[in-house]
Amino acid sequence: MARLARVLFVALIGSVVSVHARVTSVQDMPLEVQALRPNLFLVTGGSPNTGGSATTVVFVRSTDVVVIDTKGPRPWWGEAIADEVKRHTRLPITTIINTSSAGDHVAGNITLANGRIDIIAHERAAADMRKMTLMFTDPAGGGLPTRTFKDRLTVGTGPDRIELYYLGAGHCHSDTFVTIPALRVLLTGDAFGGKFLPALARNNGGDGVEYPNTLTRALPLTRDIDTIITGHGGGVAKPQDLEVHRDFMRDFLTSARQAKKTGVTAAAAAKAWRIPARYAGYEAEPARILGAMEWIYRQLP
Repeated sequence: MARLARVLFVALIGSVVSVHARVTSVQDMPLEVQALRPNLFLVTGGSPNTGGSATTVVFVRSTDVVVIDTKGPRPWWGEAIADEVKRHTRLPITTIINTSSAGDHVAGNITLANGRIDIIAHERAAADMRKMTLMFTDPAGGGLPTRTFKDRLTVGTGPDRIELYYLGAGHCHSDTFVTIPALRVLLTGDAFGGKFLPALARNNGGDGVEYPNTLTRALPLTRDIDTIITGHGGGVAKPQDLEVHRDFMRDFLTSARQAKKTGVTAAAAAKAWRIPARYAGYEAEPARILGAMEWIYRQLP
């Protein structure tokens, strides 16, 4: 295993390797593999206009491989991910971890999984996925979680150990934070998808009022990590960026609360809202601003 890691490191670290994955439309992008550690890889690309740009992480452990999030909404992205794993290691994929039930994070389960692969998700994500019958057409399994957790779950031991945390609602009601302690890495999923205003998944318990509190509870996870992997775009952030994102979501909530208190409509508040100057590099789509403002208005008393 050590020799394999050294070979992968020499071949990939600091570079991006283009992968000619299945591409069926002009919107689809080939998968790309980037090494962050000798045994930790980002798989980016997919279908950005339909959510497939969700970050996939491949963790090559001592005897097996763990894949965290599998892209979507087209199921065959999972098959493309499996092909890329085979290019870099002969070790088998034994585990999939989904950081939420969002279709762009879970659809690849369907073609990546088989009867020998353990699929882990938060219990709320599993319940949501069982309702996604247009995607998960096999009621007996077919990519659905085989194991769930409520608050915290440890997977593996020693340098292979992975920790899963559920800290409350945010983008949805099942956002999961994942740490790989030996590599000092934190995966934030859509709870911190990147430097942008996230969509609030109303149908899956997205909570704009609780969101900043959830991120506050996640901040202690950054004490022992060097790298954050965000949920989209293959983003790599610094530990302190999570606190900035917490502040960004808290400031957005404050602006919504103040606007509602003064009698301004959600539509007018959304139209007037601008990204504060301290959040240089952040983006916010008008539709997301309006959607988040309207949902927070409904949540506030």
